[in-house]
Amino acid sequence: MTACRSCRRADLFVEAVEARIQSVLSAERNRWQMRYPSLRMGFDAVEAFVLGGGKRLRPRFVFWGHEAVRERLEVDALVDLGAAVELFHAFALIHDDVMDDSDTRRHAPTVHHRFALLHAGQGWSGEERRVSEAFAVLLGDLAFAYSTQLLTELPTRTRTLFDTMRIELHVGQYLDLVGAADAAADHELEAQADDIGRLKTATYSVERPLHLGSALADAEHLDGCWSAYGTAVGEAFQLRDDLLDVFGDPAVTGKPVGQDLNAGTFTPLLRHTLAGAAAWNAPLSDADADAGAGGPLGRAERDAALRALDRLGTGTLSRADVAAVGAFMQACGAVSRVEARIHELIQQANRTLAEAPISPDVRHGLSAMAETAAWRDR
Repeated sequence: MTACRSCRRADLFVEAVEARIQSVLSAERNRWQMRYPSLRMGFDAVEAFVLGGGKRLRPRFVFWGHEAVRERLEVDALVDLGAAVELFHAFALIHDDVMDDSDTRRHAPTVHHRFALLHAGQGWSGEERRVSEAFAVLLGDLAFAYSTQLLTELPTRTRTLFDTMRIELHVGQYLDLVGAADAAADHELEAQADDIGRLKTATYSVERPLHLGSALADAEHLDGCWSAYGTAVGEAFQLRDDLLDVFGDPAVTGKPVGQDLNAGTFTPLLRHTLAGAAAWNAPLSDADADAGAGGPLGRAERDAALRALDRLGTGTLSRADVAAVGAFMQACGAVSRVEARIHELIQQANRTLAEAPISPDVRHGLSAMAETAAWRDR
């Protein structure tokens, strides 16, 4: 992303955002640990989580939203906004890892797992899971609080948009949990699945950060463009996330595979897979099985995948189960449908950029961002 001057500024902006986050957390750690030394490990955990990895996708979109409309660069305010977006993202991930019972994120222990290890190593009292998850919830809330604090001096419209983004994420997360818990309501799940993905990931990952960057310059004329581009790229980003959950390499992604399957998250990939399972679920005769009937999978592979699919949402799927489901997803065409949709969405996003009244540098930068979001391997 360094082929244009604006792209280089985007990289420098991300560095400034990271420095701002570090300065906030360091100052707060120093302030509080003087009176309460045990707080140091809490601030250390938040800092390690936020600054230990991550794509900084959302601050970059904040930058591009501002770069497209700026008359003069509001450097300090823009950096505070980017830091607020990234800290809010950290809050969401810390809580999400608790809800998904994930042990790793960004090639390191999740915050609640970090405290589970401390609990075991230091002989703390109380039930390990409850104590470690309580720490994670509180530290996620702390990231949320500092995110809010960074917004204090920003314009009213920017703060209002930020509030809207936060509400949308919470609504999407709530609907996702209801969907996973109430698997009997299949018709409602299918109707809500696209909305959940949009609210939970697409909107707050792409569309709203672009809106926020433009709002900081008190500009609204690109809001429609940002919504069209952001909806397309955000959906592509989420679909790639769904694929990486099954086919990603944990050594690259930094987190385990199969979390969506174990949680029973009703993604478009899973929707296509279950439709394929319904079509393939008729028993094979011994003769058909011997002949390899039923598509690229033989009976043993097909049955292993179907058994695993029967345990969606139970939290009991092993890596072998996830691999079996993945093979079935490929064989039944679910993967190819999702990949085709991603390709279609990126074409749609680039058509939007081609028609937008933005500079060539901004068009180039946002096109590159779309490609990164859609075809990444982590």
